This record gives sequence, structure tokens and C-alpha cells, in this order.
Amino acid sequence: MAYIIRGLGYIKSKEDVENIALNNYNGIPVRVKDIGSVQMGGDLRLGIFDMDGKGEVVGGIVVMRYNENANKVIEAVKAKMKEVEKGLPEGVTFKTSYDRSTLIQEAVESVKGTLIEEMIAVSLIVLIFLFHWRSAVIILIQLPISVAAGFIFLEMFGISSNIMSLTGIALAIGVVVDDGIVMVENTYRHLSGSTNRKIEVI
Repeated sequence: MAYIIRGLGYIKSKEDVENIALNNYNGIPVRVKDIGSVQMGGDLRLGIFDMDGKGEVVGGIVVMRYNENANKVIEAVKAKMKEVEKGLPEGVTFKTSYDRSTLIQEAVESVKGTLIEEMIAVSLIVLIFLFHWRSAVIILIQLPISVAAGFIFLEMFGISSNIMSLTGIALAIGVVVDDGIVMVENTYRHLSGSTNRKIEVI
């Protein structure tokens, strides 16, 4: 286990590190040299990465804070990179090794695609089996409202729309479709039965 400790310039030599007091035992200070050895080591090579086995490059990793919007952070980083790139020496450029925004955009497109596909499939199923366009319209209205309600509740409870939540919503659309078909079919059957009974009485 290693710790990187940055001081304010008070430490001038190895002996200064050895004499740092860590604790106090019966009035006797316990120093670093009492529990271990201090020695000079090689300088740490921070920010150096191997690029596809072709050589070393200067690299960096952007760490996002908790509860931040990943898409907004990535856009802000890209804007800052463009700004900094103007002042780089000739021949020095930025190269992105991993961009998380691509995965986020694909997840959003997956939710949109799933919603559109399910709406078309449900409309066809209801029209073919019930021959009732109003029942199809009910489900078409229900699907986008259900998905929108999911995002609204996520926002209300302070939960970010991450990859997991988008995947969950995409899967839940199928459940909403199944329930919608069953409810519309039962409603249509009951209404049709009530209409038939009224006609018989008349």
C-alpha cells in the first residue's frame, strides 16, 4: 500500500521524515523511524501511459464527482480541451482513448428505439385482433407517459439517469406493453358485453 503525501516545504532531508511523531505512548513520542525505515527512492512517473505498445505518451484521467451529470461533464471537458489545444506546441495534440459519452448516447437511442418499436408492434396487434383503433390509441398514449413518469420520479428522488436506469426503463417498456394489452383487451370485452346487453334489452 502506498500513500502520496505532499508537504509545504518544511521537510528538507530524510532525517526530517524519520523524526516525524506519529503518536504518543506514555509521554514518549513514537516517530516514523521507530516503526519503519525511510529511504530515498526513484521519482514516481505520473501521467505516463503506454500507447498501444508503440511508445509512451502523456496521459490523464478525468474523474467525475458523485451525483454529477456525466454527459455535461464530458461536454465541459471537451470544450476545455479545445481551448487548451490552441496553446499546445506544434505537433502536440489531444487523443481521446475512452469516451463514455458514446455509451450514454447509445443507451438513450436504445430507449428511444425500443419505445418506437413497441408502439408500432402494439398498435398492429390491437388493430389485428380487436379491430378497434381507439384501443390502439390508448396504448400509444400510455407508453410515452409511463416512460416520462419514470424520468420525472428519478428527478424527484435525485437519482441520475445512468446506464443502469436507462437499461431498466428499456426493459420495463416491455412489461408496460404487456399490461397495456391485457387491460385494453379486458376493457374492450367488458364494454362490448355491456353494449350487447343494452341492445338486447331495447
